[in-house]
Amino acid sequence: MSTSDLMGDPRGGRTGPAAGVRGAAADPRGGGPAVNHPSHSRPGPVFPPMQLRRRMSEAAFQEWVIALAILYGWRHYHTHLSRRSPMGFPDLVLVRDGRLIFAELKSETGHLTPEQREWMADLARVAQRLFMVDPDIVREFLWRPSDMEQIERVLR
Repeated sequence: MSTSDLMGDPRGGRTGPAAGVRGAAADPRGGGPAVNHPSHSRPGPVFPPMQLRRRMSEAAFQEWVIALAILYGWRHYHTHLSRRSPMGFPDLVLVRDGRLIFAELKSETGHLTPEQREWMADLARVAQRLFMVDPDIVREFLWRPSDMEQIERVLR
């Protein structure tokens, strides 16, 4: 599944309900995407139907989240080869306009490792300490494909 499968045409070509939709993101009946971004005047995220989200790999889901982050102007970091990095660090770090998001991505059936739980707990403590200053400065999330609409609201 490529980024263009998950988002509208980034080159500004065809937009709307069928823009950039092929493969798994398309409606299984062949009629375009099951759900598209409410604004059809520009490319937007395509939300695959729930039955496809349940089978979505973590890699495909990560590609979708990164494409959405780019669409909404977030800078992103992902450690591609984590063999020499501390175990459990979140999959994505996103930064925009003084906001910082740490996101651990899992498939619908994926589980956090003990190290991932420790990182998320430590990051949650930092976010909690900053909450009184501004609740959106630092956020930590565990995201799954079933959270796509929530992810879009957070990154918008």
